[in-house]
Amino acid sequence: MKAEKYCGLCGQKIEIEYEPRQPVRVICPNCNAETDWKFYKNGNFDTVTYLKDEAVELHERMKKA
Repeated sequence: MKAEKYCGLCGQKIEIEYEPRQPVRVICPNCNAETDWKFYKNGNFDTVTYLKDEAVELHERMKKA
């Protein structure tokens, strides 16, 4: 299955291929934040985002703006 979601840090559109109930790790091409997505059959999803050094710098710049 496919879904279009957005990076929780920078807002970059990301296409995700997934199987229900199977976690998928996606790396944002814009800010390099890693996000684990877990989709369910009813359309709900859970996410966990991990910030690398580049993503932390971008996050800090966004907070100051």
